[in-house]
Amino acid sequence: MEETTINVAITLAFQDSTSRTYTFSGVEEEAVPDVKDKVLALNANMPDYFKRTFVSNAGASCVMISATKIISITEEVIYNAG
Repeated sequence: MEETTINVAITLAFQDSTSRTYTFSGVEEEAVPDVKDKVLALNANMPDYFKRTFVSNAGASCVMISATKIISITEEVIYNAG
């Protein structure tokens, strides 16, 4: 039996040249095709509330989403003792 989990890792870049990655797990497969378009739209018109909410450790504002990874993890049970 196989089970697939999809995670999306989003890296935010800040004004002070630092970055931080947030990983969202359990993303629905139907949402995956929209990830790129949503990231591009957000980068094209980043709202002020987003910049103020996501800040670096030093308090610098977010300037863009610099990278996004879609991670698909497939697990298969290869041995079941029960």
